[in-house]
Amino acid sequence: RSPKGLVKLLKEAKERLKENRILAIFPEGTRSNTQKLLKFKVGAKILTEKLKLKVQPVVIVDSAKILNTKTFSAKSGNLKIIFLDPVDTSKENWLEQTREDMQKILDFYRQEL
Repeated sequence: RSPKGLVKLLKEAKERLKENRILAIFPEGTRSNTQKLLKFKVGAKILTEKLKLKVQPVVIVDSAKILNTKTFSAKSGNLKIIFLDPVDTSKENWLEQTREDMQKILDFYRQEL
């Protein structure tokens, strides 16, 4: 996102928080077609730190096997959703560590196949 886009995002997030709505952020910016997480965008970190948000990581396993975003189609299958422990965002490398922890979960389920 551009700096202008980030300012708009912050304003929208503040409005949603005033309405007691939950913010769901996909820090990759887009969905990977593999079990490998893409690099997290810096906007998720900025948003979290500026608004002092609580972070609850969620890993969605096998969504690319079920949902095809190119053809807007879906097929049956098992989707696993794993909720990780809340993140201590006061630590300096919290975003990178969260990404590593999430990737470990994906790697575990890949081995299971």
